[in-house]
Amino acid sequence: LCRRICEVLTLSGAKVLLVDLAGEALPEAADAAWQPGRTGSGQSICRDPAGYDRLPAAFDAASRFLFNDVVRLRRDFAEDLGHYDAVVIDLPPVPTVDSTRVNGASAAAACDGVLLVCMSGGVRREQLGASLDALANAQAKLLGTVLNDMRNPTLGAELAREAQRLGRFVPRLSRWLERKAMASPFLN
Repeated sequence: LCRRICEVLTLSGAKVLLVDLAGEALPEAADAAWQPGRTGSGQSICRDPAGYDRLPAAFDAASRFLFNDVVRLRRDFAEDLGHYDAVVIDLPPVPTVDSTRVNGASAAAACDGVLLVCMSGGVRREQLGASLDALANAQAKLLGTVLNDMRNPTLGAELAREAQRLGRFVPRLSRWLERKAMASPFLN
């Protein structure tokens, strides 16, 4: 989703940067990638084939705290990355329970706004509530929620699957219904 947002912004003429903070700690890459207050961003920026810039951000156990310091991170975003029209930051899940990742809520608080992405059928209400609470406690500005259903079947696929159940009783009708459901541009 972050890459697609960057592509759309780039196509609209904006100078865009994608920063990936969603990964795990990479001790071997920490020296070559951007870290708030430690290295300048210019030496680590690379161009994506889609036209926007990408900035690898890496951290190890000793430098992970740099990405959790909201005030410092906000200042470093403004100083190091302020020449971009838009900076899109891919964050880890909130709340972050993995100690090898950046605290997603803290990093979100350093951003101007946050889009919360939920996988359709993959997030329970309790998890969503915990995410909203963590963002509110960090004083992150929630702009909206994106319900990602990329792993869910289309309505046509669901109808085709149900039509297969008729195969024992009316095989020709079952196959016809399945073909029609999968061929419909409206249902798929």
